[in-house]
Amino acid sequence: MKFLPMILKHLRHNWVRSSSTVLALSICIFLFCTLQTFVKAVNWNLKSANASRLITRHRVSLAFNLPVSYKQRIATIPGVRSVVATNWFGGAIPGRPFKDFFQNMAVEPESYLAMYPEYILPEDQKRAFLQDLRGCIIGRKTAEKFGWKIGDSFQLESFIPPYRIVSPVQIRTSCSSNGNISTRPPVSAQE
Repeated sequence: MKFLPMILKHLRHNWVRSSSTVLALSICIFLFCTLQTFVKAVNWNLKSANASRLITRHRVSLAFNLPVSYKQRIATIPGVRSVVATNWFGGAIPGRPFKDFFQNMAVEPESYLAMYPEYILPEDQKRAFLQDLRGCIIGRKTAEKFGWKIGDSFQLESFIPPYRIVSPVQIRTSCSSNGNISTRPPVSAQE
């Protein structure tokens, strides 16, 4: 303890060097923690991902679709068990700020649910989703955020030109899931 006053006096005397050292150590600790978190997140994603699934998309953006003929060509590749087409619909709720945007995809319902068994749905809700062309699966957090319940209807208006139609697409919630949202727009939006 007798050296403490001398140490404090020395630190005050060279305050630029002392603060630089503290700042450098703080940055090192921050970077180490951030990179460790990133590595753990990547490892968790690799462990939880299904290694038998491969996603193919247009090289420019999700907004551009692959040619329909590619589905058959991909299905003929040895080792491919099934092919499912999904389209980025890009729907937003009309009149709401863009911060309320959520992911929504148009899917082929039967084959999509077969390929993604992690969507665990009660059988009656699954049937309702498959029978209703305006049906969608909504994650629990999204449903709570917007106050939607099973059977509610809402509108989505796409900001992607091929999907823009005269009026917004009417969507009906068929079921709720712990997963992400998947939607299937009605036939009129696919024309």
